[in-house]
Amino acid sequence: MKILMTKKIWAARSAHTIRDWLSLHEIGAREIECLLMAASRPDVPVKANCVERSMPLSARGAWALAGQALSAFFPRGQDLINCAKEAIETESYESDGGSGAPYTIDRGRDDSAHVVQSFAGSVADVVAVAHEFGHAVQLRAAQGLFIPPILREMAAFISELALLDYLKSIDHACAHAIADAHLRDTAIYMSSDFDALMRAIECGTTEYNYRWNYPPARALASVLFGNVPRDALWRILIGKVTFPHCINISQNTGGFETVKKHLPEVPKAKDDCLALGAYRSLGMMPLRGIESWQGASYIPVGECHETFLRRMRERTARVVIGDERKPVGHTAWDIDETASKTGRLPRQSAPLGDHFELQRRARSYLPEDVSVHARCARQEQAAW
Repeated sequence: MKILMTKKIWAARSAHTIRDWLSLHEIGAREIECLLMAASRPDVPVKANCVERSMPLSARGAWALAGQALSAFFPRGQDLINCAKEAIETESYESDGGSGAPYTIDRGRDDSAHVVQSFAGSVADVVAVAHEFGHAVQLRAAQGLFIPPILREMAAFISELALLDYLKSIDHACAHAIADAHLRDTAIYMSSDFDALMRAIECGTTEYNYRWNYPPARALASVLFGNVPRDALWRILIGKVTFPHCINISQNTGGFETVKKHLPEVPKAKDDCLALGAYRSLGMMPLRGIESWQGASYIPVGECHETFLRRMRERTARVVIGDERKPVGHTAWDIDETASKTGRLPRQSAPLGDHFELQRRARSYLPEDVSVHARCARQEQAAW
């Protein structure tokens, strides 16, 4: 179910940890925890005999069915879906034979993906084929560009859900059995994989495991499918949306709320209490990080305090207050006078996912003649 990358780019490090994984997805541990705790977790896995029911399909027929279902749900993507359906190389076996199938190999921009799958004709196998089909379509759309692993798995899970939706719409005889197979997979992702991810977050130094990607991807795909416009869901499937933005979208669906704002309203500043306002800002910056467990806990408090004080003296840091008079986050900036007055935002903290509001308000603090590079905090993108 994973995508095997032929090229792995990482900044001179051989092993990656939970911190690297969180950083790669531009997300905090607290946000992941809240996302998972709010997600639906089946209490009892579906009995195996319910998902071993066979369907009168060959592996190639299941591949075509997955394409048909995805095209029905995303008519605007039909050309890309048909291209993936015909161009992607597939290899099927009656059992995995120890190969670890199913999986999809990304062979880069100049070569098509290669899908390896075990297929004995069960409904569970059909769901797995739909899963790999979602990977294949996303790889076709990406054209060699790197997509973080949670977003890869979201594409695969959206493809599975499209299959369920299609079979239900045509009243297919195996629609209920397919749904049972999907539910059993959910029980696995949201039990053993869920627990492993939560332990890794608690530890903070656990070595990376690909299965961490399944619980958050499953939770978000389930909430977003059917609750957001299909054009928005299509952009997620083809990898055009960041993971923080997916969480932001989910908060507006009513499916679940990932993080609550616990801090009280901020009183309006008074001209005769500038010192008090400065102290208040100094406190809100680390508080916003602490509230979401995204604070720089690995930096000595003295060093962190000195950095905040220096920036406040230089007036190169601001707490951003939202429409509710509550702190959205904070930002810091540097202006390079020698480079045509270029402004860089090396620190942007929006733990609740309000990144767009943070950036919009941050620009209003800078001189009009300064051009802003807001994404410089991630100069080099890593591929796993």
